[in-house]
Amino acid sequence: LMFRLYRMVGRRELGDERPFSSLRRAVEHEALVALAARDAGIRTPRLAAFASADPNAFVLAYEAVDGKSLDRVDEADVTDAVLGAVWDQVVLMRSCRIAHRDMRLANIFLAADGNVWMIDFGFSELAASDLLLANDVAEFTASSSLKVGSERAVAAATAALGPAGVATALDRLRPWALSGATRTGLKQNPALLDDVRARITAVASAR
Repeated sequence: LMFRLYRMVGRRELGDERPFSSLRRAVEHEALVALAARDAGIRTPRLAAFASADPNAFVLAYEAVDGKSLDRVDEADVTDAVLGAVWDQVVLMRSCRIAHRDMRLANIFLAADGNVWMIDFGFSELAASDLLLANDVAEFTASSSLKVGSERAVAAATAALGPAGVATALDRLRPWALSGATRTGLKQNPALLDDVRARITAVASAR
């Protein structure tokens, strides 16, 4: 809830809905989106339980995934096939107008069997606007570039979405529009985000 409040008072348009009136409503919303995503065929762990916890908390329990989040996976294991599999999930979410809204590497799991899983729908939206869908493209393109470099990150995004689809991310490829984890990673390579933008601009101009 504090994350949403911070974004509401921010000066730039991030596409946020109003924050929920209570913690229960926020947790129920996460459960709803996770169920809707799974029902739509998005690979996300099954919701196993929803319970209250003293004094004023709630617990969502999901089936465990045997694997690691992409931020903990060796760079060599983030192959083009893995990138393509993540983008397949993004394409499916876009077709259902589900915006994940936190497509950082920590929220994407690579399972031991090679499948990718989407987790943490806490900030997600159903019937999402084009702006929120573009944010997802920007976030994963930027975050994946931290692992595989700008060339492979943009190539994978373009292969999945086409030049027009990936071009929607251009206005959102700004530090203020990205997650804190991705911004922190980009500080280690200040030129990387500009390179991602330049490559997407070139792709969009060539269509």
